[in-house]
Amino acid sequence: MELRESESVPDLHTDVDMGVNKNFKVTERVKVQFRMEFFNLFNHPQYVAGDVNNNSRVTFNSPVFGDANGNVVKPGANGVLVGATQILSAVPASSSTYGQAQSIRENGFRQIQYALKIIF
Repeated sequence: MELRESESVPDLHTDVDMGVNKNFKVTERVKVQFRMEFFNLFNHPQYVAGDVNNNSRVTFNSPVFGDANGNVVKPGANGVLVGATQILSAVPASSSTYGQAQSIRENGFRQIQYALKIIF
């Protein structure tokens, strides 16, 4: 059994391939080998690394801003946030596609192949 990790897109997914074979002795000189190979054994999606939506416009639903100590900062009467240094919580709008992979690698699904080899 052989397991290896794919190097196509590091740290984004784990692609496990596995091969199994069994040798059968038919006669003293003739052997038969049955072999099965699995590619992407656990069927994890494999996203295209360069095809991520990185537009600069992101909208949030009801963001909560805070100061350096983590206290909530509310906008003043004129709508300006004074002293806000971080976003404490924010949910991207449902229409936002920022950071989402736009496509999956072709042939990125699980593949199984098998073979029977006669050795004489």
